[in-house]
Amino acid sequence: MKRTLGWASLLLALPAQADDWGGGDDWLGETAPVAAPDAGDLKGSSSNWSLTGFARLDHALWLQRLAEDPWAKGRQSLDLSLEYGGKDLRLKLSGHGEWDAAYLIDREAESDAHLEVYELRYLDGEQYIAASAGEFETTFGRQIVAWGEGDALSPLDVVNPRDGREPGLADLDDLRLAVLATRVGWFRDAHRIEVMIVHESYFGEQPSPLSDFSPFRAVITRDDLPAPVANLLSSKTFRFKHTPDRFDGEAQGYLARWVYKGPGLDFGLHAASVLDSQGVSSLPDTATLLTAREIDIEVDHRRYTVTGLSFATTFASFLVKGELVGELGRAFNTGDTSAPFNPAMPPALGVEEGTLLTGMVGLTYTGIADLNVAFEAQKGTFLDEPADVLFPADAPIFALRAQYLLWDQTLTLQGAATAIGATAEYGGLVRAEALYTIADGWKAGGGYIHYFTGDEGELGPFSGFTEHDRVFAKLRYDFRLL
Repeated sequence: MKRTLGWASLLLALPAQADDWGGGDDWLGETAPVAAPDAGDLKGSSSNWSLTGFARLDHALWLQRLAEDPWAKGRQSLDLSLEYGGKDLRLKLSGHGEWDAAYLIDREAESDAHLEVYELRYLDGEQYIAASAGEFETTFGRQIVAWGEGDALSPLDVVNPRDGREPGLADLDDLRLAVLATRVGWFRDAHRIEVMIVHESYFGEQPSPLSDFSPFRAVITRDDLPAPVANLLSSKTFRFKHTPDRFDGEAQGYLARWVYKGPGLDFGLHAASVLDSQGVSSLPDTATLLTAREIDIEVDHRRYTVTGLSFATTFASFLVKGELVGELGRAFNTGDTSAPFNPAMPPALGVEEGTLLTGMVGLTYTGIADLNVAFEAQKGTFLDEPADVLFPADAPIFALRAQYLLWDQTLTLQGAATAIGATAEYGGLVRAEALYTIADGWKAGGGYIHYFTGDEGELGPFSGFTEHDRVFAKLRYDFRLL
């Protein structure tokens, strides 16, 4: 059955494409165990303390809206990180602040919910203390911990939520978001065993329901939506309301893994009981839709079990990686959104649990100097598929990324593409950009991103993204104060 765009489009999210704008070779890879650096390793500093940061300008134009509303983004941001590295103790305090000047123009046209998400924000970075004793290490605080081997695609990467406010545009420094957790690790030779408790129910940053990058926006412009109803709904303020509460003691996540990193082979076993970061939604009733000025879209993040294995190995000029993941008892939205809109009875959503087995394979080629090409593919299989799942969570996803360094590695050319579905029937994106090192600490870049919505009548993460192509430019300065 074909699924037309419906109320629950807002549920869908795509793993964001990372780039090397602020990172190195470890973009989205395994995090190394916290180790205390020697004082001499701190770039010439005689102290174990360091204070670093970077400032960015990030501006963009809508290509299809040049005649009416061209300024897509005018963001200024500042990141600071204070670190201490001693022999047995490490401390880190970091944070990110941003302000978007694009909302100086026609600000009153934006809803409060939209401005709350995009205009002026502070986001916590990593803020932790780590202590080591022999082969053991304990870390407490806000942390970012990568699971699995996938880069763009990783069904195992369930520790940290993502910044999904601008799909495909998030920088590496902003992509993963820290969560409050306690982590204990035991390290011996090539083996690592870790257990972790995540104390915080934080599900990341999403577009506001009626913002440009929310598929829910397309609901308001459905072809079969009566004009009076469309006008009424577009005048309301919608917000997501997440449950459980952020610091609900009964909603903590529990994770454990064993990782082997030996000559020519990385291998890991993982198990977790966590809350689903995507969640399932319920829709407001007709009376609320018609009478309330501000409407909450309820998103329930239910617990499920994750088990999986990961591996990575090399041969010749290739790196081969993979993941096999089982998601047990995961909740999915169900329903039929293909019926014509009835204002007296809006589409209803159900919730059913299912078990999903997902595999990911990746291949990276580095056989040509200064060239890196990576391809990843992911496909799921339901072992007990709920009836009439709103979006096929088992759909294949493909990601391709290439990077080439020029001019003594001062110029980086890179491109990325993602397609959802065997024939991209659920949409995708293509991104190209160039990054140039102007001088020590200074980088400038720019590029273009194109979204495609997929086949007509199919529900996907980019439903309604018909006028979202952007050209963007960036300027970044990295500095050290201590």
